[in-house]
Amino acid sequence: MQIKRSIIYIILTCFCAGVFLAACKKDEVEEQVRLFRPVLKGDLESGGNWIEVNWQSIKGAKTYTIQISKDTFKTVFQSAQVDTNGHLFQNLDFETLYQLQVKANAEDTVYNSKWSTLGAIKTPKFPSVLTIPLDADMTDKTVKVKWTNSGAALTSLKVLLASDNSLVKEVPLDGTDITNQFKIVAGLTAKTKYTISIYSGTALRGTESYTTKEPSLYTTVLKPGDDLVTAVANAANGDVIGLDPGSYNCVDATSTYTNLVISQKTISIVSTSGDPTKTKVNFKEITLKGTGAGVTLKGIEFDGSAGSAAYFLNLTGLTLDADAATFTDLVVDNCIVKTVANCFLRGNRANAGDHKVNLIKVSNTVASNSGVGSTYVFFTVDKLQFTKLELVKSTFHSMGRAFINCSATLSGAKPTILVDQCTINNFGSGGTSRNYTIFDANANPVDLTIQNSIIANTPMKDQTIGNAAIRASAATSVLLFTNNNTFNVTNGAATPAALTYPANLTMTSNKTVGLGWDGTTTNFSLPAGSELRTSSSSGGPIGDPRWAQ
Repeated sequence: MQIKRSIIYIILTCFCAGVFLAACKKDEVEEQVRLFRPVLKGDLESGGNWIEVNWQSIKGAKTYTIQISKDTFKTVFQSAQVDTNGHLFQNLDFETLYQLQVKANAEDTVYNSKWSTLGAIKTPKFPSVLTIPLDADMTDKTVKVKWTNSGAALTSLKVLLASDNSLVKEVPLDGTDITNQFKIVAGLTAKTKYTISIYSGTALRGTESYTTKEPSLYTTVLKPGDDLVTAVANAANGDVIGLDPGSYNCVDATSTYTNLVISQKTISIVSTSGDPTKTKVNFKEITLKGTGAGVTLKGIEFDGSAGSAAYFLNLTGLTLDADAATFTDLVVDNCIVKTVANCFLRGNRANAGDHKVNLIKVSNTVASNSGVGSTYVFFTVDKLQFTKLELVKSTFHSMGRAFINCSATLSGAKPTILVDQCTINNFGSGGTSRNYTIFDANANPVDLTIQNSIIANTPMKDQTIGNAAIRASAATSVLLFTNNNTFNVTNGAATPAALTYPANLTMTSNKTVGLGWDGTTTNFSLPAGSELRTSSSSGGPIGDPRWAQ
């Protein structure tokens, strides 16, 4: 009996020990599994409405469950079971913070791992389908809202006052608007900043700011066939001549092309549509004559073909070309200027400094086709005493000898020259002795800034020039060349050498990206995805903004 009790005791002891060991082993396995978590590999990545995540593999794990949430997993936005250690979540919301977690799934006798938090990432803003607004898109009462073909079913615009974000109006988009990829929003207030957003249903697809212009007050309005030459001759100082859409010829009583003369007064000639493709002036020359002469030109195409134009703007004295004169401002905005034999602006008819002007400004303009063999520079401001020369948001191409020249010795105040957001292509001629093709101030003190621009293809085909691109040697000159892109800017030799730049020119953040343009190029659109679309000093596109639409 004693032996039986001993045997039973041993059996019970062993059984209990076995149960205890099994329990310990189970707890140990559970504890090991509980600590067994996937770990993030690399960084979370988002390119818009997607997030990609990768994690380190767990030995023995065959599948994983990956989840994404907007609210720290109070609810799960998307979930997936995968047999790899990575996953791409798609069709997410833009500009939204997401959290991600993953676990290794149970396999046979192996338990689930614990959830592993992989972090959080915010998706970027929806890439706006609205294009960058141009000055030409705004009048005093309307804005032209343009967009790209995004594939989204665009349905409406919302117009808000930028000052307080109050809703002005909602504008539905119809099939014609979608086909045209623009909508003109009317009934706005002059000199007012608006925020306009575009929607697909309730989904925001882009937002841009638009500022309407000052009211256009015309002294007189002409219609096609009216006598523009006589209207300009009869205009008083400060008059604004409006041109309705159509064509106008600058001719005399015999239908012979004659100069459009603005004598001792400052006037404006403006298209009533604001669209230079709808209003055309065939001209021979616009002559600014005598003290007080000045002009503002807006929204017009000027074509020198029929009139065999030698110059676009020509500064002269009152009686003799060389007579001293102090001009007012010369402003060309939102125009097309083409086909002149010599140059865009001639300002060298008087002795050095005898002709003076305050501001010369060309903006939102396309100017082209000056004579290849001409001895003139496109902006011939040699001998002209000017305060400011501003060339902004414009395209200049096929221009002949050189771009800007103000090299004659002057004694007046130091002028400021700004070239900003311009596309400049196909210029330069005159042989190897012709240097400083981009800019020449010689020893005159100047403040020169060339920025956010594209300069390409100099010299013109079959032409040669000297090796130096820029000259401004005065010790007090401040020269900046920043955030530009240049390519094929050479001396045109059989073995082309790149043009050189002076030591006193500060050059920063410039690129040399080839765009495939040549002397025949007229469409300077930046390729989709080009780094030049984000290379300006503000992070936007460089060159004339119209080519980044």
